[in-house]
Amino acid sequence: MHTDRSAAVELRSVSRQFCIYHERPRSFLELVAEGIGARRRSKEIIWALRDVDLIVPRGETLGIIGPNGAGKSTILNLIARVLVPTSGQVIAHGRVSSLLELGAGFHPDLTGRENIFLYGSFLGLSRADMARRFDDIVDFSGIPAMIDAPVKRYSSGMYLRLAFSVAIHVEPDILLVDEVFAVGDRAYQERCLRRIRELQQRGITILFVSHSMATVRQMCSRAIWLSQGRIAADGMPEQVIDSYLNATTSQGTLDSGSEPIVGARWGSGEVEITRVLLLDGEGRACNRIPVGGPLHVRIEFVAHQRVERPVFGLAIYRNDGTHVNGPNTRLAGLPIEAIEGPGTLEYRVESLPLLRGGYTLTVAVHDWEGLHTYDHRHQAFPFTVDPSPATAEVYGLVWMPARWRLQCGGLEREAGGQPAINRERSDAA
Repeated sequence: MHTDRSAAVELRSVSRQFCIYHERPRSFLELVAEGIGARRRSKEIIWALRDVDLIVPRGETLGIIGPNGAGKSTILNLIARVLVPTSGQVIAHGRVSSLLELGAGFHPDLTGRENIFLYGSFLGLSRADMARRFDDIVDFSGIPAMIDAPVKRYSSGMYLRLAFSVAIHVEPDILLVDEVFAVGDRAYQERCLRRIRELQQRGITILFVSHSMATVRQMCSRAIWLSQGRIAADGMPEQVIDSYLNATTSQGTLDSGSEPIVGARWGSGEVEITRVLLLDGEGRACNRIPVGGPLHVRIEFVAHQRVERPVFGLAIYRNDGTHVNGPNTRLAGLPIEAIEGPGTLEYRVESLPLLRGGYTLTVAVHDWEGLHTYDHRHQAFPFTVDPSPATAEVYGLVWMPARWRLQCGGLEREAGGQPAINRERSDAA
């Protein structure tokens, strides 16, 4: 069978089923009777995956999203060979390191030190190979005082730190990560994300399961949405996440905690967003903008200490949850060397292309790598786009100024053009 040489992982028509028995044998004799076919327990067949085709190129970071029970963890377990497919073929090219659940592969009665060497042996690494990595593993985990204690005495956070540290230090070709950032403080989570950035730069292939849409947007170059064991969408993270959120929000099935609530605020506070104003073309505060009209956003902030290389960003959402746009100063080519004390930042759209409806604005400031949030005010600033003479269009999300031109049987007609507001400004000039 042909193998894609550019692929790190291949799934070919992969299906996986599980049997759920609704009653347990009440005695050893019942178990024997079932084994020889004299008795059958009622069971339910659950298909975790159905005919999934997936190719993950080398060096790609793939985010896997979807509701609980969609098959996300099953895919990772198949690639890690913890499970075998019911049908189809799973191919992984290279050494696979996985963190599929808290401390998976650790023996509770062995010490942290012993489990480090045990994990290495599973991957075919010699004791000498692991000895060279040992100090780095312990240092990254941050639990040197407990390294010679049985891991059954570890807290859940200590378990996670050691398991993650081992998984990323064995020089894998493919790293499988399943929702590991739910445990641990913010500083440790940021440290883990930075380490994943380093692995990405080295060309390691990463498959990343998470319910955090923000993390998938930030870390992944591609995403898939799993629904009832099938791939419902595959593409750029923003597009796949928007499709998922729109579908699940309309169905009322969005996972708890997958997206922050409207008006939520978080951050470490070194930089504080103190005021956000939406202004019209004359500089007056407003919360209603006509289609094609100007939108100016003025952000007032205070840096309570010197903060180097901050990035300010916005996000516009339609009221149904659709993420319309997400500009920031880094992507715009406006590097900010450092800020300290009070300041203001302005974002200007001279002709707003949004069609009429209700929208909300998010304003945030974070570090250069996007790993640490100083202040994030999520969908905290509502505004409305009103109809205007610029256009009679009502369908869709954005208005794209264009011209229609008809020629037929000697008839020639034309309509459309630039925004009426801009046209008036041009005429006045």
